[in-house]
Amino acid sequence: MSSTDHSRGRAAQISPCRVLAAAAVLAAGIGGLASPASAEGMYASIALGGGMVSDADNTGTALNIESEFEMGFTGLAAVGYGFDNGFAVEGELSYRGNGVDQLTITNAGATGVTAGDVDGDVNAWGFMANAKYTFNRTGEVRPFVLAGLGMAKVSADNINVAGVSLTDDSDTVVAYQAGVGVSYQFSPTMSVDASYRLFQTADPTLNDSAGSPFDTAYTSHSFLVGMTFGF
Repeated sequence: MSSTDHSRGRAAQISPCRVLAAAAVLAAGIGGLASPASAEGMYASIALGGGMVSDADNTGTALNIESEFEMGFTGLAAVGYGFDNGFAVEGELSYRGNGVDQLTITNAGATGVTAGDVDGDVNAWGFMANAKYTFNRTGEVRPFVLAGLGMAKVSADNINVAGVSLTDDSDTVVAYQAGVGVSYQFSPTMSVDASYRLFQTADPTLNDSAGSPFDTAYTSHSFLVGMTFGF
């Protein structure tokens, strides 16, 4: 058995940041035009933070590799409708990106991968429909819980060991999530939010560099801060 380690820092993903930043500007613009929030109505939210991906077992006909990941970036934007009973429904776009930190290789199959420095990323775009319940809806401090179901595109981007490719592939699978958080309402139409999200998918199936399929897993834990704008 051999282990490989990632030794370099990783630059932030530019394209996802631009997408989510544009969503934030749009939400802020809408919020700025909003009238005071009523018991129910539309809202938009944006949140950014850090995310950890759980270790994954990658198994195929001959492949048997365990992967570990670096702390990464999570960002999301959502638009929803809140009802006067505390429930809300929303659509959410999210991005999660993490560098590969270490691979524990039991069998590399026909890829030719051996020990060495690891490079590459795993990322997931999520497209979710969420149900949310907010407690103490008329107070300043408002705890909430959330659950969602949707789809995710999970990608292993150019994962290689000492320049030898292991995989560069993606799969779109069912995704589900749960979350808990708290909002502080500092104006009639705006709040600041802090939350935790557990995001998981069905096992993606990818192809290794030799063309052989293998199954992997994707589970992310994210800690986020953001803002919600009512209108």
